[in-house]
Amino acid sequence: MKKLLLAAVAAGIFATPAAAQTAANPITAAHSPVISVGLSGTLDKRCTVSAFLNGPFSELNLENPGVQGSESLSSKCNYPGYATLTIKSANGGKLKSGSNELGYTFSLSGGFATDANLSSDLVITNFHNPANVNTDFTRSMSVKLANVATVAGTYQDTLTISIQPN
Repeated sequence: MKKLLLAAVAAGIFATPAAAQTAANPITAAHSPVISVGLSGTLDKRCTVSAFLNGPFSELNLENPGVQGSESLSSKCNYPGYATLTIKSANGGKLKSGSNELGYTFSLSGGFATDANLSSDLVITNFHNPANVNTDFTRSMSVKLANVATVAGTYQDTLTISIQPN
């Protein structure tokens, strides 16, 4: 009886490492002439925005209430879809010189914005062209003064333009 019990205990001791090895390394347990290995990765949607400013926005004629500026705005996205463009005015759509203000409207060609009042953020949810993957989508920007300036000074505002993938 002692020999049988001793043999059973010894068999259990020697069997344990083999069972542990199979559980810890299941690849060695599978034998096949063909295996499949899946590969996967994800590239997040991205858009960038840039502007070509050749001077007119920094040289506005404050005595001309007509359309001014011939600047361009370009976006580039790495996917075939639309993006959301947001334009914010630091002064709520007004050029300011001290306590003096001069209102203006903003336009972006292609029907995206025509004479937009920037008293609140301008949000364009269908900006970009789905066919322009990894290429520039360019539109022109312009401003139009609400009136002419009557008090001398340097009138300024800052637009912040950002883009997010949809």
